[in-house]
Amino acid sequence: MCTAIARAQDSYPKTDSISYSFYLAGNWQQLISYGNQSLKNGVDFPLLHLRMAYAHFITGNYTTALSQYREVLKQDQRNQTANYYAYLCNLYLNRTDAAGYHLALLDDSTYTAKPSPVKFISASAEGGSKFSKNPRRGNGTYMRLGFTNTLGYRFVLDESFAYFGQDIYHRFFGSLVNSPIQQLEYYGKLNYSASSALSVFGGYHYLNTKYSVGTYNNHIGIGGLKYATGDAVLQADANFGRISDTTFQQYNAQLSLYPKGNIHLYFISRASLLRQGGSKFVFSQTVGTKVFRNFWADANVTIGTLNNYLDADALYVYNAIDIATFKTGATAYYQLSGHVLLHLNYAFEQKKDFYKIQEYKQHSVTGGLTWKF
Repeated sequence: MCTAIARAQDSYPKTDSISYSFYLAGNWQQLISYGNQSLKNGVDFPLLHLRMAYAHFITGNYTTALSQYREVLKQDQRNQTANYYAYLCNLYLNRTDAAGYHLALLDDSTYTAKPSPVKFISASAEGGSKFSKNPRRGNGTYMRLGFTNTLGYRFVLDESFAYFGQDIYHRFFGSLVNSPIQQLEYYGKLNYSASSALSVFGGYHYLNTKYSVGTYNNHIGIGGLKYATGDAVLQADANFGRISDTTFQQYNAQLSLYPKGNIHLYFISRASLLRQGGSKFVFSQTVGTKVFRNFWADANVTIGTLNNYLDADALYVYNAIDIATFKTGATAYYQLSGHVLLHLNYAFEQKKDFYKIQEYKQHSVTGGLTWKF
């Protein structure tokens, strides 16, 4: 044992010198390979992790860079270099909450342009239409405004205001009678970053639904946690509430994978258990990739009975009068500038008519933009 310790101590100057020469020369792949071998040989010191982390950062592998910076922060929680680049890595991975955790640990002298702990991060707007050949269903209209801001470095608040409307026709004494649906919504979700890897969140979604001669005040609550490890993010959450006359629960387990260490390629799988009178299982899969500079696209499919189904942390609620039994679609994203992100979504749904108990196809197109401050 003493011999192994002595060998590691003897190799420290050599490892330090060689890794530093790779760092100065910008030989990032050689630095990564040499550093990994040194760690296997038992040579482990903070500067080696910092150099390897920077090599991964420069080559665009942000998740692995984060893993290296966390090794440094285990020994020195306030290491300014590790916290600054961990902050950037999380920003580039769209993990605003975790980025705030590291931002809070940065000194003003280290980051002279350090953002305020309370600020607007982004504003978004989207709108679209749903349409089908079912003569008893008019076109549906959906509009949403969203805002994201920080309430302290570790707290991120997402809020949305939405509207949905659609004409619903049914036969009454031989004539088609219109019983329109109008729905106003408020959504709020507060996320707290407990550590670089772990965050917890809670949310509330209110829907005021007017249908025919009735008005329903619907309330939905959500609570969950996310844990980021390596190239994966694990999430578990529980949703509960009442929609119209139905009390329900929905439990989700989600796995997000980033095999390239960034958002150039990602896979999101989610399994959901819905309980409302009985139990139903829903599975969804999303695959996304960067197609070329400033342009991303993803495709998704959802299998199962989508009756009062909640998606995107309960931001979207599938509580239409007709139940969807299958859903698929695709979204294209274009980074117009450093501040503006555009998106266009197409969705196809197989639905079952509530009155006629027959299936029909519904299509929807939604477009929107996000402004990042």
